[in-house]
Amino acid sequence: MNRLEVRYLRSCSNGGMIIISINFRFLEAIQELKSLPLKDVSGRCSEIWEEYLAEEASCPVNIDAHSMDITKKNLLTPDRWSFDAAKVSNRFIKYD
Repeated sequence: MNRLEVRYLRSCSNGGMIIISINFRFLEAIQELKSLPLKDVSGRCSEIWEEYLAEEASCPVNIDAHSMDITKKNLLTPDRWSFDAAKVSNRFIKYD
């Protein structure tokens, strides 16, 4: 587990446990994107995609399919808010 990734357990109503993992480097990259000069946004969007969401990402994050579809659509015209759906969905949830 990366030191910028947090995992925690949470009890379910059915008595099982949920393991939740949040990658804070991904969230930080998205936040920094919003403060970049407009001329740098498109390139940074490509970098974030390649690092975190592409099929061969070097530091993959797990997001739901709906958020992935929205993010892909947003990246057709990249802007500072292209990853907002992925940001909300940035968690790995495992039910036991």
